Amino acid sequence: MNNFRKTSGFSAGIVLIIFVVVFSFALSGCTTLRRKFVRKRQEKKDASRDVPIFEPIEYAQKAYDPQELYRKHFSIWGSWSKELVTSLERGLNKSRQSYLMTKSMDQLVEMGRFLTDEKKEALSKHIKALTGFKEMLDAPVLPQDFSTFRNRVKSVDRRIRNEFSLRDVQTYIIRQEE
Repeated sequence: MNNFRKTSGFSAGIVLIIFVVVFSFALSGCTTLRRKFVRKRQEKKDASRDVPIFEPIEYAQKAYDPQELYRKHFSIWGSWSKELVTSLERGLNKSRQSYLMTKSMDQLVEMGRFLTDEKKEALSKHIKALTGFKEMLDAPVLPQDFSTFRNRVKSVDRRIRNEFSLRDVQTYIIRQEE
């Protein structure tokens, strides 16, 4: 038992020392730790020093070849027109057909910007014909003979492909001023 008192006294002494050390740290506070998490006031900076000076870089306008632009619009028109003819043959949604007709005509108008007045007039006749077809398509009741309507749209499509392909209108494309 005597041994027990020595051990328990020893351990009680260690516990007492640890308690005193922890208590002394608690009383002294953690000012360094507290300082770490306190927000510091920001110094006022010179406003003139922070303003960046931009010197815009002016790039030269990219020169587009009218022939390439015409080819691009003709190609896009061809895909819209092909999809229109396919939708007319399959009897797809009427609003989709109207949308395709509009997109097709938009590309024809863009193609006309690159043509001389003579060819532009010929193209505008085809655009007017397509506008008439679009009005028929947008009407509440479709034409009675839809196959004739479809064949007339296909006919205009073929004529445009034949008369306004790039190799046929190369001489009628307005040249870019340099």
